[in-house]
Amino acid sequence: MRYTVDASVLVKLLVDEQYSQEAVKIVSDPKTVLYAPDIVYHEIGSVLYKMARRGIIGKNYAVQAYERIIRLPIDVSTDLKALPEILGMSLRLGLHFYDCLYIHTARKTDSTLISSDRRLLTAAGKECNSRHLESA
Repeated sequence: MRYTVDASVLVKLLVDEQYSQEAVKIVSDPKTVLYAPDIVYHEIGSVLYKMARRGIIGKNYAVQAYERIIRLPIDVSTDLKALPEILGMSLRLGLHFYDCLYIHTARKTDSTLISSDRRLLTAAGKECNSRHLESA
């Protein structure tokens, strides 16, 4: 399977949350190819920072978890020439620009967008193949 994964999926690998087991299953399958826009690393860093600041996870754990994420075999890129098109999609869908980067990546790689963000998936359903993490 070919999946574009967003930060909501990858964070579930680090913190035991609803659908964490599904995220582990996807990422650990040797037949799975993962894609993401490069913004994914910034989003995960921000989430880990917030969790550490709120005392949900320890600071040392946050750094170690981040190191594990960046070592995952994810094909990460963003096509700079496509950014105006992605902005147009964002304005058309009323969806955050960051979210549209994931949609664009799924379309570009002919992969299925996997997320736990239902709002993103509702909008993505018109633009690319997408599935909620619970059904992946």
